Amino acid sequence: MPRFLLCLLLGAFAGCTLATTDVEPALPDVPVFQGNTVEYHLNGVPVVAHDYGQSLLAAIFSFGRWAKPVNGLLYPDSTLQINSADTQNYESRNSVLHGLTFQLAHFRGAGRYLPTPTATTLQLATRDAANQHWLPGPAQMLPTQNPGIIEITAWDPNTRHISGTFALRFAAAGNAAAAELQDGRFDLTLEF
Repeated sequence: MPRFLLCLLLGAFAGCTLATTDVEPALPDVPVFQGNTVEYHLNGVPVVAHDYGQSLLAAIFSFGRWAKPVNGLLYPDSTLQINSADTQNYESRNSVLHGLTFQLAHFRGAGRYLPTPTATTLQLATRDAANQHWLPGPAQMLPTQNPGIIEITAWDPNTRHISGTFALRFAAAGNAAAAELQDGRFDLTLEF
């Protein structure tokens, strides 16, 4: 009897099951090491970006849009923008850099918001074959239907500390497949 069938029968008789939570690590509590943090599951894979211990090169690379791996800005016109970039296995040829920017128009504190479609993007970059340069993929935008939701759960205008949750969907672009961001959380202090 092939091993596969034997394992299948043993599993059925023993009543064993294996859940996603058994094999995929859970996201850590935010904030990570008391630093600015953005984390989410990207198509089921955990992604964590935070300021503590991040690679300086990731901060410099950051798709040219911000200086720190995680930061946020509140503009005078009440537009809120949060940016994050992380690295996984930075020195590896298979490493991936996840760049996420989301923007909310007419920010007014705690509550639920729809993301600004033209300013909310996901961009992945991979290392080249010689492991010397990042190769940015196409910027993925929100779909026109059901783009997702961002909920601000805490906002202190005096300290500019903000936290919340999000779930977003991104349309396919170029060679980048459609993406689902689930269980998203953020905790950071906005810059002035």
